[in-house]
Amino acid sequence: MACLDAINKQRQAQPDRQISFTDPDSRSMATRGRKSSVVGCNVLAAVDTKNYRIVVQEVTTSGPDRLHLATMSKLTKGVLGVEELEAVADRCCFNSEQILDCSQASLKATLLKLQTFRSKSNGQLVKADFNHVRS
Repeated sequence: MACLDAINKQRQAQPDRQISFTDPDSRSMATRGRKSSVVGCNVLAAVDTKNYRIVVQEVTTSGPDRLHLATMSKLTKGVLGVEELEAVADRCCFNSEQILDCSQASLKATLLKLQTFRSKSNGQLVKADFNHVRS
């Protein structure tokens, strides 16, 4: 029991109240599933679409990718030393606050439309499940 008390004291001393015995740098992060998580790190990268080179990389213990669009775009803008930057992101990499933050930082963001089909999550078919063929 003394061993568990020592571990709990160690855990309480951490800013995020977490300890990983396999990798001290990793943390429990939320995943896309409801009430699910994974212990690890989130690796983010910004790629120059002209030269296909990684411009900025970031390793974080903040799970949701939706929280990193503006930060990664600002870092990329600084590394490239450009006045204007167009950030292109897929469906999982933004939320409304990130879009606003990009706008306020004079960053143009081109984003894929989120697919939030309530009926799809209920197991029903949606329009995108069908191919329409004209004869």
